[in-house]
Amino acid sequence: MGRYDRESSWAGQLECSRAVRRRVTAVGSLWRAARSGWRSIDRVAFGGLLGAVVFTAGGVVAVVLSFIPDAWPVQHVGAGVALGVILVGIVGLAVPWERWDARYQLIYPVAGFVLMAIAARGAGTAGAAYVTVFTLLFVLVGFSQPPGTCVALLPVALGVLRIGAGDPWGVSHLVEVTFELAVGVVAGESVGLVLQRQRRAEIRIERLLNAVRVIVRVTREREGAEVLASLAADLMDADAAVVYIADRRAPHRLLSRAWSGHPALADSAPLILERSQMRPGGIEVFPDARVAGLAEGWGSARARTAALVPLPGDDAPLGAVVLLWGRSRSHLQRSALHVAELLSKEAGQMFTRMRAAEVLVLEAETDPLTSLANRRTFARALATLMPGDAVVVVDLDHFKVVNDTYGHVAGDETLRSLAECMRSVARQVDCIARYGGEEFALVLAAAGDKGSRVAMQRLRRAWAATQPLATFSAGVAIHDQAELPEVTLQRADLALYRAKESGRDRVEHADCEIVLA
Repeated sequence: MGRYDRESSWAGQLECSRAVRRRVTAVGSLWRAARSGWRSIDRVAFGGLLGAVVFTAGGVVAVVLSFIPDAWPVQHVGAGVALGVILVGIVGLAVPWERWDARYQLIYPVAGFVLMAIAARGAGTAGAAYVTVFTLLFVLVGFSQPPGTCVALLPVALGVLRIGAGDPWGVSHLVEVTFELAVGVVAGESVGLVLQRQRRAEIRIERLLNAVRVIVRVTREREGAEVLASLAADLMDADAAVVYIADRRAPHRLLSRAWSGHPALADSAPLILERSQMRPGGIEVFPDARVAGLAEGWGSARARTAALVPLPGDDAPLGAVVLLWGRSRSHLQRSALHVAELLSKEAGQMFTRMRAAEVLVLEAETDPLTSLANRRTFARALATLMPGDAVVVVDLDHFKVVNDTYGHVAGDETLRSLAECMRSVARQVDCIARYGGEEFALVLAAAGDKGSRVAMQRLRRAWAATQPLATFSAGVAIHDQAELPEVTLQRADLALYRAKESGRDRVEHADCEIVLA
């Protein structure tokens, strides 16, 4: 073979393979389109039309066979029953099933039972062959009705057939008919259970999408924990759900932050979980007595089953959701596990986003050296002053000498030490800020003159216990209802100025002074 022939052969093979790939791609596209169309179909309307088509087609076939002499046992019945089947099918084609409840589709099995009974009476013992058609009716019922409907219709079918068939059917025929009907019931119930599980999975996914829309709008951690607890209990059909979030100071501990559902079950959950109790990267189910081993103090007498769902973070789990059931469950369905995994990922991203935002806010509002509030945060606290609040301005004495003598490292350590002393004497409702340089400012809520004096005395004792390199002076002013917050701050500044002018190492109030020994 010459070079030209070989190249032509290779080109032909390449073009053939490309054509095959195009056909495979086209078939795959059609298959995906068919699957998408099946998922979006209206099951109620489709079930009604399916029944109508089955009845119409079956009636037409029966009419054709009734004219064939050797078509046993159709020849014993004639075309009357077949025409009745066609009539039911035509009526079904004309009914607007999308507007009707699915229960109205039970008219198909009832009509089928009656027509089959008439056929059995006309065919005598040969009518037992018609019972096989009942399998289709039960499958249709399983497709359109909830599980259990086929079982409920079984006695109805046996009764109608027994009445319609009359005496010619003996015990052997009844046993055969019962067996065939039981097969139809099993087939119908199997179809119903599969479709019910699929519908539940679709409902879970839809509810999960709605839950994600809610989660992305949450901006606060506590609110996010409450929303997650409610969504987790609803999506997983749990009796209770408890949300745990990692402690910022001790990340190995997970603290209970919110719960939803039955209060008694929620109370049986521990207040603290350890990360060591969580299996890496998976959802763990604790059935029956093993619930007690999840954590010390777990009330297994109330919660029979629990599931631990980690909330993933960047490096380690940010928290967990504990789902509780008052009944025993050995496992969770695959669709439920899938929903729980997706929900945990979205919730983990939510809490990661919140904590990152909190870090940014904290950095924007906190002094990096002392970790106190910065001047911007103090301005907000000052704007919300109430009558009786005390404004304190503190300044280190001769701080430049400390830097020049001992170095800036020692100066920074002095600033941090004074900040820690202020934290030790302040309350949670107070605002402590580094106002600038070596100057600090405090807002003591509702302290008044007496409370501010006590706070300054405690600060002085705490500062002296550190053996500091410098003393401090302070000015205090009590906010009055008739003045602006800025005026109160100016009065505190003037009091600080007088303390500096009077020899330093002292606290002076806007109205009178206190000399600290």
